[in-house]
Amino acid sequence: MEPSINFKPAVSLTEQIANHLSDEIITGKLAPAQRIQELKVAKSLGVSRGSVREALLILEGRHLIEIIPRRGAVVSGLHREQVESLFEITSTLLTMLMTKATRVWKDASELAGFDDALKDMEQALDEGNIGAFTDATGAYFRAAFPLCGNCYLQSIVEDLLPAHQRLMYQVLARGSERMEQDLAELRAVLVAIRSRTVQAVEHTMSNFSRRQRERALELS
Repeated sequence: MEPSINFKPAVSLTEQIANHLSDEIITGKLAPAQRIQELKVAKSLGVSRGSVREALLILEGRHLIEIIPRRGAVVSGLHREQVESLFEITSTLLTMLMTKATRVWKDASELAGFDDALKDMEQALDEGNIGAFTDATGAYFRAAFPLCGNCYLQSIVEDLLPAHQRLMYQVLARGSERMEQDLAELRAVLVAIRSRTVQAVEHTMSNFSRRQRERALELS
């Protein structure tokens, strides 16, 4: 029997454009309420307008833009109501994700993704690289996807993480001590996961989300 092949399809052009624009929004290079002009983006990236249009639909699904009739794509705002709404749902879903991982992991190798993400966060903190830190934080939560056993939960969290990372970036830009706090709390979450202490995971995630929300509200 021939060995099985693990196919790893390349990231499509549309996804590459979407990821580029996501980074621009998360880092604040594209400001809230700023219009994204398809033709201008297409020319600057050397791609077709149709590819940009498809990428904008991905960004809309990530809650980073709004597509408004007769106006086009506009970067989503950071109003207090939007911040409250986002953290109301992400607090619940991220806690659910981490408690599911706590209950089902069997082998230490299944937690390697968390360790890798924490190492990347440490390096980003040392370098003062906010973008790398927020990316690593996203990777930390995605490390729970293979363990959560719920494709719907995984899909919803994946769609919400870019908007969550956008707020994190804006908050962390105000001081490196905030990165230190995030890193300490997510380390504590992993300690609780390893000890299979669901209550400790819930408590630490609650504190993490509450503090994230409070800091993000200072921006609105």
